[in-house]
Amino acid sequence: DRIMQQDPFYFIVENALLTYRGQQVVIKSVDKTNGVCSVALRGSMNEIYQSNVPMHLIEHTVPSDASNARVKVVFGKLAGDVGTLIGIDNDEAVVQLSATTDVAIIGKRMVVIYVDEE
Repeated sequence: DRIMQQDPFYFIVENALLTYRGQQVVIKSVDKTNGVCSVALRGSMNEIYQSNVPMHLIEHTVPSDASNARVKVVFGKLAGDVGTLIGIDNDEAVVQLSATTDVAIIGKRMVVIYVDEE
């Protein structure tokens, strides 16, 4: 938890599906030095919807109905791994990891929905 406090924007990574001003957006680029990112709308992934979005306006979100979605682990010892979301159980995500096909139970805040180019 301490590291999450040191980097409150740990979940803002490229291709993450997150929430900005109430709408789902895909992170296109991240500039941690200046604390900004650029976002695209889910339906038009190749167009930048808005640039220089302050990171504090981006909210972590994992919809509870997102089973079978691709997810990326953004925190903890599995950080960087990609997998398939099997389901959400309260505050935990049940994920089948692509690399090993192992099923891992990971804190929901440690994963993001991961959108490849559509």
